[in-house]
Amino acid sequence: MNNKIDVSVVIPVYNAEQTIAECVDSVVNEMVANGLSYEVILVDDGSTDISLVLCRQFAETNPCIKVIAQKNSGPSVARNTGIKNASGEFIALNDADDKWLSGKMKIQIEELRKNTEVDLVCAKYGSCRRAGKRTDITYKKEMFHNFFSPQTSVFRLSALVCGFNESFSYSEDMRFLLDFMQHGKCVYLPFLATVPVFSKCVFGEAGLSSHIWKMESGELKNILFAKKIHKINILVMLIAMLWSLLKFFRRAAISVFIKIRKIFRRK
Repeated sequence: MNNKIDVSVVIPVYNAEQTIAECVDSVVNEMVANGLSYEVILVDDGSTDISLVLCRQFAETNPCIKVIAQKNSGPSVARNTGIKNASGEFIALNDADDKWLSGKMKIQIEELRKNTEVDLVCAKYGSCRRAGKRTDITYKKEMFHNFFSPQTSVFRLSALVCGFNESFSYSEDMRFLLDFMQHGKCVYLPFLATVPVFSKCVFGEAGLSSHIWKMESGELKNILFAKKIHKINILVMLIAMLWSLLKFFRRAAISVFIKIRKIFRRK
């Protein structure tokens, strides 16, 4: 099938009235700057603020923007809804509280068009630490480095066999990559592609500490899944689980430290 659109950008939106405008502007600017034909699919996931109103206003002024409203079902369902309605050769993902940096799409589309064996590219997000060189992502490497951030990724629609696992509320990003790699080649590119519109909370703030174990549980399930489908051996699985738990205890300690510091600051 010949696609008339180069890139479909899927953005799940939930209560993002303060950030969605800057998010959409950054996406549209990248498409226009690189001469790419595009559509932006905004999937409102049952927002209770004016996010849906803003999305519809964007669509009224830009025919390349489409809006889909659904009941609150979580980001995985919202992303899948957007992907099902996409018609581009490539799918790019972003979140409603993140913005793309200039040059992101030029680098990634050139990589995909130059290397036709590559099906997905991702890059650095925010202040997250990542490898400093171009890396072919393998299951073993992903167990220890967590290369994939949806906000930085672009992939071929033709290479997608299944979308985001809708049974996952946490660590669904990693599960998507593990599923995708069963059928497609994935590459990490060492450049900063996407940043938050506003600084995001660290562990221990805004209730995030209560989610740390849920996030860890999701990651452990993904490690077990990689072993189940015979992509890593039992030794790698055990080392990866130990490494994951060490990271969890570090995050938990940071969370406790932040809470204690807040208590002393109030006194």
